[in-house]
Amino acid sequence: MVETKPLDWLSIGEAAKFLGVSRDTLRRWEKRGKIKSYRTPGGRRRYTMYDLELAIKSPKPTPPIISKPKPPEQPKQEIKTEEPEVKPELKQAKQARTVPLTLPSWLNLRTLAIALALIIPLLILLPAAINVLLTLLKGPGEPLNPIPSA
Repeated sequence: MVETKPLDWLSIGEAAKFLGVSRDTLRRWEKRGKIKSYRTPGGRRRYTMYDLELAIKSPKPTPPIISKPKPPEQPKQEIKTEEPEVKPELKQAKQARTVPLTLPSWLNLRTLAIALALIIPLLILLPAAINVLLTLLKGPGEPLNPIPSA
């Protein structure tokens, strides 16, 4: 046991030896506020006998963990729902609507992309092709959109 006077300063090792705990335990207690330490200008921890005895005699009580009580479980009630009576003709119509739509096997994203790649340039070139056809039908000297003279 370390012999000390009440106002002596103890290093962390001496304080740990006095209390019978490890140095890490003293550091944890300091972080939690259970014990007070003082720092030297070099940053080392120092403890007084008074603070160590205080930590031993009056440990701070830890707050109790209070959890909300669970409400009592209520039995689950079955809710019975009755389906309205449907005429047989409507049942057949309803069944006809629920048939899944099936696409031909050749129709997929790749074939759609190829079709669009071929159709879009044709749509772009269509006005020019129409102008060429009109020019051929009307003749080279005539205007394409003649304005009737009054």
